[in-house]
Amino acid sequence: MKVCGRQLGCVCLSLLAGLCLASRPAAGRAAEIGYVNNLKMAVNMESVTVIGKRAYRDTPLRINPGHVCWHKMVPAGVRLIYLYDAAMPSRLLGKAQFPVRHPAQKMFFSLQLVKPPQGPPRPQLVPAEPPAKP
Repeated sequence: MKVCGRQLGCVCLSLLAGLCLASRPAAGRAAEIGYVNNLKMAVNMESVTVIGKRAYRDTPLRINPGHVCWHKMVPAGVRLIYLYDAAMPSRLLGKAQFPVRHPAQKMFFSLQLVKPPQGPPRPQLVPAEPPAKP
């Protein structure tokens, strides 16, 4: 069987295109996490996803009071959230940790003051329903 160089080139290009498409991450396979700030002050939020022994930092967010922000394309893993005062960025307000199990998972949190049994109220991420889109 004799194979022409032109046919072999077409086959190789087709295989290469198929491999490129198959290795590309699917847009619908990443989690989305939303946040609404129900505090009376702006906060800076830093997020890290830990997968195995590697940590992946996400874009820091500044969330003003009453505003909604989203982190899109969040990989599955353990999510660490650090909340800082926007007026004094070195002041840590709180931390949160939760798992992102399913890649297509959508989560939404409300940032609000929660009074612990002892001590002053602390800002915490509380699971909530996302606001309706206009």
